[in-house]
Amino acid sequence: MHVFEFYRQELYPLAQEAKRNLPGLLRVEREVRALSLPRGHIVLDLETTGLEPEVDEIVSYGIVAGSRAWVVIRLNAPEEDLIEELKRDLEEFKGSTIWAFYSEFEWKWLVEKVGGEFLQENGLRVDDLKQMRGRLTEIVPYDFGDPFDGSRIPGLWRNWQDRASLGSIAGIIHHNMADILREAFLWALLENGAFGGRVNEV
Repeated sequence: MHVFEFYRQELYPLAQEAKRNLPGLLRVEREVRALSLPRGHIVLDLETTGLEPEVDEIVSYGIVAGSRAWVVIRLNAPEEDLIEELKRDLEEFKGSTIWAFYSEFEWKWLVEKVGGEFLQENGLRVDDLKQMRGRLTEIVPYDFGDPFDGSRIPGLWRNWQDRASLGSIAGIIHHNMADILREAFLWALLENGAFGGRVNEV
Protein backbone atom coordinates (compact mmCIF):
# COMPACT_ATOMS: atom_id res chain seq x y z
CA MET A 1 0.00 0.00 0.00
CA HIS A 2 1.32 3.44 -0.97
CA VAL A 3 1.85 5.87 1.91
CA PHE A 4 -0.83 8.27 0.60
CA GLU A 5 -3.32 5.43 0.26
CA PHE A 6 -2.56 4.47 3.85
CA TYR A 7 -3.20 8.05 4.91
CA ARG A 8 -6.45 8.23 2.95
CA GLN A 9 -7.81 5.00 4.42
CA GLU A 10 -6.53 5.08 7.99
CA LEU A 11 -5.74 8.66 9.02
CA TYR A 12 -7.88 10.96 6.90
CA PRO A 13 -11.13 10.03 8.72
CA LEU A 14 -9.41 10.80 12.04
CA ALA A 15 -8.16 14.15 10.70
CA GLN A 16 -11.66 15.10 9.53
CA GLU A 17 -13.16 14.18 12.90
CA ALA A 18 -10.51 16.23 14.72
CA LYS A 19 -11.19 19.17 12.40
CA ARG A 20 -14.92 19.10 13.21
CA ASN A 21 -14.15 19.34 16.94
CA LEU A 22 -11.85 22.37 16.69
CA PRO A 23 -13.07 25.88 17.66
CA GLY A 24 -14.35 28.31 15.03
CA LEU A 25 -11.50 30.81 15.43
CA LEU A 26 -7.99 30.48 16.81
CA ARG A 27 -6.03 33.43 18.25
CA VAL A 28 -2.24 33.12 18.56
CA GLU A 29 -0.55 35.93 20.51
CA ARG A 30 3.11 36.79 21.06
CA GLU A 31 5.02 39.50 22.88
CA VAL A 32 7.33 41.58 20.68
CA ARG A 33 10.30 42.39 22.90
CA ALA A 34 12.40 44.20 20.30
CA LEU A 35 10.06 47.16 19.70
CA SER A 36 6.82 48.82 20.72
CA LEU A 37 4.53 50.82 18.46
CA PRO A 38 3.28 54.02 20.14
CA ARG A 39 -0.39 54.61 20.82
CA GLY A 40 -2.25 55.62 17.67
CA HIS A 41 -0.30 53.28 15.38
CA ILE A 42 -0.93 49.62 14.57
CA VAL A 43 0.30 47.25 11.87
CA LEU A 44 -2.23 45.06 10.03
CA ASP A 45 -1.77 42.25 7.52
CA LEU A 46 -4.57 40.22 5.91
CA GLU A 47 -4.18 36.77 4.40
CA THR A 48 -6.77 36.03 1.74
CA THR A 49 -7.83 33.40 -0.79
CA GLY A 50 -7.22 35.80 -3.68
CA LEU A 51 -6.91 39.42 -4.71
CA GLU A 52 -10.56 40.48 -5.09
CA PRO A 53 -12.59 41.06 -1.92
CA GLU A 54 -15.85 40.90 -3.88
CA VAL A 55 -15.32 37.18 -4.59
CA ASP A 56 -12.46 36.03 -2.34
CA GLU A 57 -12.31 35.61 1.43
CA ILE A 58 -10.13 36.57 4.40
CA VAL A 59 -8.45 33.52 5.91
CA SER A 60 -6.60 35.22 8.78
CA TYR A 61 -5.39 38.60 9.96
CA GLY A 62 -2.46 39.74 12.04
CA ILE A 63 -2.01 42.87 14.13
CA VAL A 64 0.89 44.45 15.98
CA ALA A 65 -0.12 47.01 18.63
CA GLY A 66 2.23 48.26 21.32
CA SER A 67 4.48 45.29 22.06
CA ARG A 68 1.85 42.64 21.25
CA ALA A 69 1.46 40.70 18.03
CA TRP A 70 -1.42 38.36 17.30
CA VAL A 71 -2.92 36.36 14.47
CA VAL A 72 -6.56 35.25 14.28
CA ILE A 73 -7.40 32.46 11.83
CA ARG A 74 -10.59 30.68 10.85
CA LEU A 75 -10.76 26.98 11.61
CA ASN A 76 -14.43 26.03 11.53
CA ALA A 77 -15.93 29.52 11.36
CA PRO A 78 -17.41 31.33 8.36
CA GLU A 79 -15.67 34.45 7.14
CA GLU A 80 -18.34 36.62 8.81
CA ASP A 81 -17.18 35.45 12.27
CA LEU A 82 -13.59 36.40 11.48
CA ILE A 83 -14.72 39.84 10.28
CA GLU A 84 -16.67 40.41 13.50
CA GLU A 85 -13.56 39.51 15.49
CA LEU A 86 -11.50 41.90 13.38
CA LYS A 87 -14.02 44.67 14.05
CA ARG A 88 -13.78 44.03 17.81
CA ASP A 89 -10.00 44.26 17.60
CA LEU A 90 -10.05 47.45 15.53
CA GLU A 91 -12.54 49.13 17.88
CA GLU A 92 -9.79 49.06 20.54
CA PHE A 93 -7.72 51.42 18.37
CA LYS A 94 -10.15 54.22 17.52
CA GLY A 95 -8.43 57.15 15.85
CA SER A 96 -5.36 55.09 14.94
CA THR A 97 -3.36 54.86 11.75
CA ILE A 98 -3.29 51.32 10.38
CA TRP A 99 0.07 50.69 8.72
CA ALA A 100 0.34 48.08 5.99
CA PHE A 101 2.68 47.05 3.22
CA TYR A 102 0.78 47.74 -0.02
CA SER A 103 -1.83 49.65 1.98
CA GLU A 104 -4.05 49.92 -1.10
CA PHE A 105 -4.67 46.18 -0.84
CA GLU A 106 -5.56 46.27 2.85
CA TRP A 107 -7.73 49.36 2.44
CA LYS A 108 -9.72 47.79 -0.41
CA TRP A 109 -10.38 44.67 1.67
CA LEU A 110 -11.24 46.62 4.82
CA VAL A 111 -13.73 48.83 2.99
CA GLU A 112 -15.39 45.82 1.34
CA LYS A 113 -15.42 43.46 4.33
CA VAL A 114 -15.41 45.65 7.45
CA GLY A 115 -17.16 48.60 5.84
CA GLY A 116 -16.11 52.14 5.03
CA GLU A 117 -18.68 53.50 7.50
CA PHE A 118 -17.17 51.41 10.33
CA LEU A 119 -13.70 52.72 9.51
CA GLN A 120 -14.93 56.32 9.40
CA GLU A 121 -16.93 56.04 12.64
CA ASN A 122 -13.85 54.71 14.44
CA GLY A 123 -11.49 57.28 12.93
CA LEU A 124 -9.32 54.61 11.31
CA ARG A 125 -7.17 55.30 8.28
CA VAL A 126 -4.63 53.19 6.41
CA ASP A 127 -1.16 54.38 5.45
CA ASP A 128 1.62 52.76 3.47
CA LEU A 129 4.85 51.21 4.70
CA LYS A 130 6.04 50.62 1.14
CA GLN A 131 8.07 53.79 0.68
CA MET A 132 10.92 52.26 -1.32
CA ARG A 133 11.34 49.68 -4.05
CA GLY A 134 11.39 45.99 -3.35
CA ARG A 135 9.39 43.27 -1.69
CA LEU A 136 8.91 43.28 2.06
CA THR A 137 11.27 40.33 2.50
CA GLU A 138 13.96 42.21 0.56
CA ILE A 139 13.57 45.43 2.55
CA VAL A 140 13.39 43.65 5.93
CA PRO A 141 15.38 40.48 5.22
CA TYR A 142 14.38 38.49 8.30
CA ASP A 143 12.60 35.27 7.42
CA PHE A 144 11.56 34.29 10.98
CA GLY A 145 11.69 30.71 9.71
CA ASP A 146 8.84 31.46 7.29
CA PRO A 147 9.07 29.15 4.24
CA PHE A 148 6.10 30.69 2.40
CA ASP A 149 5.06 33.85 0.63
CA GLY A 150 1.55 35.23 0.25
CA SER A 151 0.96 33.44 -3.04
CA ARG A 152 0.97 30.10 -1.19
CA ILE A 153 -1.86 31.01 1.19
CA PRO A 154 -4.79 29.99 -1.08
CA GLY A 155 -3.25 26.54 -1.60
CA LEU A 156 -2.57 26.08 2.10
CA TRP A 157 -6.16 27.08 2.85
CA ARG A 158 -7.48 24.54 0.31
CA ASN A 159 -5.32 21.87 1.94
CA TRP A 160 -6.94 22.67 5.27
CA GLN A 161 -10.46 22.59 3.86
CA ASP A 162 -10.01 19.49 1.69
CA ARG A 163 -7.50 17.43 3.68
CA ALA A 164 -7.76 18.77 7.26
CA SER A 165 -4.05 19.58 7.13
CA LEU A 166 -3.05 21.15 10.44
CA GLY A 167 0.38 21.72 8.91
CA SER A 168 -1.26 24.08 6.41
CA ILE A 169 -2.96 26.01 9.22
CA ALA A 170 0.38 26.28 11.02
CA GLY A 171 1.96 27.57 7.80
CA ILE A 172 -0.67 30.31 7.39
CA ILE A 173 -0.35 31.42 11.02
CA HIS A 174 3.44 31.43 10.85
CA HIS A 175 3.49 33.41 7.59
CA ASN A 176 0.95 35.96 8.88
CA MET A 177 2.95 36.40 12.11
CA ALA A 178 6.23 36.75 10.19
CA ASP A 179 4.71 39.38 7.89
CA ILE A 180 3.36 41.55 10.71
CA LEU A 181 6.71 41.35 12.51
CA ARG A 182 8.57 42.36 9.34
CA GLU A 183 6.12 45.24 8.86
CA ALA A 184 6.51 46.37 12.48
CA PHE A 185 10.29 46.41 12.12
CA LEU A 186 9.91 48.35 8.87
CA TRP A 187 7.71 50.87 10.71
CA ALA A 188 10.47 51.31 13.31
CA LEU A 189 13.13 51.73 10.61
CA LEU A 190 11.08 54.41 8.87
CA GLU A 191 10.23 56.15 12.14
CA ASN A 192 13.94 56.39 12.90
CA GLY A 193 14.82 57.94 9.55
CA ALA A 194 15.93 54.87 7.61
CA PHE A 195 15.63 55.17 3.82
CA GLY A 196 15.50 58.96 4.20
CA GLY A 197 12.02 59.32 5.65
CA ARG A 198 9.85 59.19 8.74
CA VAL A 199 6.48 57.48 8.83
CA ASN A 200 4.78 60.35 10.63
CA GLU A 201 5.67 62.68 7.76
CA VAL A 202 4.06 60.54 5.05
